[in-house]
Amino acid sequence: MVYDYLEGGSEREIGLARNVDAFRKWNFVPRRLTDVSKCSLEAELFGRSYRLPFYISPTGLNGLIRPEGDRILAQAAARAGIPFVLSTASNMSIEEVAASGLRHLPQGRVVRKGFGGSRTEKQHHVSGIA
Repeated sequence: MVYDYLEGGSEREIGLARNVDAFRKWNFVPRRLTDVSKCSLEAELFGRSYRLPFYISPTGLNGLIRPEGDRILAQAAARAGIPFVLSTASNMSIEEVAASGLRHLPQGRVVRKGFGGSRTEKQHHVSGIA
């Protein structure tokens, strides 16, 4: 079950196939004799600067794969200078991930009207967004 959760996509894996197809459309174009000494991939998101323009997306149940998986991913993101987004399906609480001073972004997903309002506010408070 854990292998299938990690390796596959849901249903007929249509979303997975679309992601693979989208990346097939990208090509690297070599540029010669171009000054790259001052290149920067730094990006700003919600008023914070990050070294790279991508982040670790929310993936639920990281604790299935590795105990304290979310904390490990948040620490890796912090070392790389990129955001970490804590999943609402995390095996760890917001406080447990943030306890070591890690800065992360909350996953702002509301499943149904009126559900998760206080949790979302709590996530924003703990992450420093609000």
